[in-house]
Amino acid sequence: MEYIYDVIRDNRRVSTTTNVFEIEDVNFDVDHIEYEHDNVRYAIRSYSDFKQHIKDRNIIRVFKSDHKFLCTVSNLTKELFEDGNYVILPDGRTITGIDEMYTYTLYSENSEPFSTTDINQLKDTDFKESYIYVETPYNIGFNIECQEDFDEHWELRAMSRAWSNKESLRNPCEEIPLGTHELPRDNINPSHYQSYCQDLQWLETMQYLPSFREPRAFEAAVELQVRKYLDRLGGKDQGIF
Repeated sequence: MEYIYDVIRDNRRVSTTTNVFEIEDVNFDVDHIEYEHDNVRYAIRSYSDFKQHIKDRNIIRVFKSDHKFLCTVSNLTKELFEDGNYVILPDGRTITGIDEMYTYTLYSENSEPFSTTDINQLKDTDFKESYIYVETPYNIGFNIECQEDFDEHWELRAMSRAWSNKESLRNPCEEIPLGTHELPRDNINPSHYQSYCQDLQWLETMQYLPSFREPRAFEAAVELQVRKYLDRLGGKDQGIF
């Protein structure tokens, strides 16, 4: 189901929209936002809560020379940034190129933190005294604390760059004009699990995080997810007939 947002003032509905970016200028001193999703009603009463909601939804804004539209992070390609286009990520960062999607911050005992979007600048890191925090566009941050982890992440980024440089067999980013409905959702195989990180689905991506590299730990996490959905008995799902 799509999100439906109401701006509320003095217990009265002022406006309604399905496009969250139409209400980002709400004055929370006098108004608040209520929205409905999966038949549950929620309230947003501060700008910090609003920003967290944008981040949780993982929807980005793409700004082209003559208009702007919505897109998912996983559909970004190198071509999208041509002609001076730029993107605002869910966490508020503005980027002008595909390689800026990841931010790396080096923390060392003997120096100030150093941030960069170019992983190659950190290839000589001494992990005996330092570690790297990786900020991703997928609302997942993690530490790189050893050379093995660094090499594996570097290889993943190399694969990602190769993917983004290919001629896309589909529209690199399906344009959703602001104010229109979102992409349709599939009840059985919903879109938010598709191409979560480039061409990997969500569960495929999780196996590369440091905390899940041990097979027994990953299998336990997967079993926990399975049990959650089995115990839920479809209670939150839309009917498919």
